[in-house]
Amino acid sequence: MEPIRHTLTARLRYLKMYREDLDQLLALFKESCANVTISDNTNRYESLDEMQEHVGAKIENLDIQGEGPGVHFLLNRSEVVHAGATPSLSIFNELRTEEITDGADALFFKVKDFLVAHERPYVRIPFASSEV
Repeated sequence: MEPIRHTLTARLRYLKMYREDLDQLLALFKESCANVTISDNTNRYESLDEMQEHVGAKIENLDIQGEGPGVHFLLNRSEVVHAGATPSLSIFNELRTEEITDGADALFFKVKDFLVAHERPYVRIPFASSEV
């Protein structure tokens, strides 16, 4: 008997990252992957510096895709969630493997650990009621 392996996926909470953190994240991909592509919703860039020249200091969308091994990170992606009568927009960060290999799994867990360290804490705001 042999367990069936699947691609890995992780959805992460909001991230708080500065330029140095993005450089470290990109370095994790470049150390392990044969090719790394940086893009946003509209353009592909050669580097984070080139991206910053075009979009400014605050990056709203980031897509880092590594090949050989295939690992993909998406920052601030959105999807429409149909829960109940009204659909709502959900914003998420996602990390996933694109292939089932030991190298992809190793990079996935290394990047996931790095990103989890930059997650903003989840704060639940209690329901506020006013008594009259």
